[in-house]
Amino acid sequence: MTARELIDMPDAEWGILRDRITDYRQGRTAGLNCRCVMCWDPVFISARRKNGVPYPLFSHFQGGGSFCPWHHGANDHPERLRQAQYNGQQDSQTHRFLCEQIDALAKLDTRYVSSAVNAYRPPTESEHGKFPDVQVVWRDFPECVFEVQLSRTFQTEISARCTHYEREGVALVWVLFGFDLERSEIPQSFVDVIRRHRGNAFVIDRSPFRVPTRNGRLC
Repeated sequence: MTARELIDMPDAEWGILRDRITDYRQGRTAGLNCRCVMCWDPVFISARRKNGVPYPLFSHFQGGGSFCPWHHGANDHPERLRQAQYNGQQDSQTHRFLCEQIDALAKLDTRYVSSAVNAYRPPTESEHGKFPDVQVVWRDFPECVFEVQLSRTFQTEISARCTHYEREGVALVWVLFGFDLERSEIPQSFVDVIRRHRGNAFVIDRSPFRVPTRNGRLC
């Protein structure tokens, strides 16, 4: 596939292609192996905005393409960028507050058994565990984890968590914050999450704090 053919694809099509390429790197069987035709190193699809419109571009993965004539320098490491976002921290105070609020709301559900915020969850089907933002066990309901997304979450991280929890048989709910339905420009990371939620957006704002439950269940 050429870069021109990629750009000409509808958003939904290149978005799914972007998911499957990243999923392959995470070991997901439904993924796709995509390589640069010049150097044969693996590439993924990044998204860049021009005049408010997202365009897909092929990019080498971190550490790849060093000798490729199409390579334009190393990618920034996700953890370094995350620290820059949060003034040297891996997390923000707002993020922590929202996680604690979701945990508090989960406890209002009559089916509540247990929960934890940013606690290590050991694996059952995987080699490594995860630190979900909020993990909840409800009675007569599958184990559930909530991941709170404030702004930029990297595609590789989204894919890794989706793949991990799918393998573990755990329900994963991404919760968006700062999501303005009236805005025309939705951050690409939000678009990625919404697409994986089959077009649904779970948003946390002031409204669930006012009416957190209905018929004894978290809404």
